[in-house]
Amino acid sequence: MNFSKIVVFLIFAIISSTIIGLYYDSQFLFSIGHIFLMPLVGIWYGIRRKWQYNDVDRLVYFAYLMGSLSDSLILIDWDTRGEFYQIAATFIMHFVFIIIFRKEGTIIYSEKFTELPKIILPLITIFIFFGQVLMLIIPDLIYFILILYAVEEAILLMHGYFRKVGKLSFFLVAGGVTLVFVKDVIYSYHFFVYQNSKLFLYAIMYVLNLTAYFMIAYGVLVNQNADKKTYDKISKKAVIQSIKDIFKKRDKDIINRIIETIFLPHTKL
Repeated sequence: MNFSKIVVFLIFAIISSTIIGLYYDSQFLFSIGHIFLMPLVGIWYGIRRKWQYNDVDRLVYFAYLMGSLSDSLILIDWDTRGEFYQIAATFIMHFVFIIIFRKEGTIIYSEKFTELPKIILPLITIFIFFGQVLMLIIPDLIYFILILYAVEEAILLMHGYFRKVGKLSFFLVAGGVTLVFVKDVIYSYHFFVYQNSKLFLYAIMYVLNLTAYFMIAYGVLVNQNADKKTYDKISKKAVIQSIKDIFKKRDKDIINRIIETIFLPHTKL
């Protein structure tokens, strides 16, 4: 039985049920997706990955657990501190993703002029949006954490754009982190600008949210599986070489003993 296909089916089923719950104002259907979607993505990742790459596995599981917590906090206490807790949980989730990308070898540094847009465009876009659009309509405490969140999101985007990995893994994660930003823009308009009055924005944000984090998990997974193939090749070469070295060493010992036996004087006891 292909459990990964079952998990993917459950993901799409829960997306549909959540949107239906949003449309018909069903708290039960609406809650199911926000609680279980992110953990399902983590489970799918765990089924599909073939190799443990340092601590990446545990970090991915923790990231999607925090994603579930972030989504679940929208269900409680939204009018008071709910948005603060939700943003804080997402902040932690993105921080874990940055650690994952660093463990993959990502470094935000390049002397190539063509790669400067990977740094400049995320910074300019994010700070114009958070600075000009949200500054006048968000309470001080929430705006403060949003500034921290904006800085972290810029770092997250740049890490996603600077990953030195295969093409498929790169484009999956780069596309995923880009959708994270698009999702956050729609999130801000829905909750802060339009004050929950445009539900179609929420539905779009919800689908983008899952798509983005699914692409990130898939991109990390592809890179891990590719690393496993490379590791296997290196391991086979290392085993073969070590066997050759052993025989070479033994040959040298045998030759030395023959030379000692023939040419060196012996002392009888």
